[in-house]
Amino acid sequence: MTWIEVRQQLPNRWVVVEALAARSEGDRRLLDDVSVAGVFESGTEAWSAQGLLAKQHPDREFYPLHTSREAPDIRERVEPLSRGIRVRL
Repeated sequence: MTWIEVRQQLPNRWVVVEALAARSEGDRRLLDDVSVAGVFESGTEAWSAQGLLAKQHPDREFYPLHTSREAPDIRERVEPLSRGIRVRL
């Protein structure tokens, strides 16, 4: 599903999405296809759920987002302590 579809189905909600198809352009992560892993009442709950999912499935991408955003603003940066490994924020 696209981000637009998520926003239409779950307006003004906190969600954790899993990136099923994503790509990097510059310092941005663009989500082409996502699935909703959970819907939450607050950002705190969404961030906690994302942390748990990331620990359980380290090979998958999960992002806590609010559906009021027209587009997800996921930025990538190289952390000096990560030794050149891309870290998604």
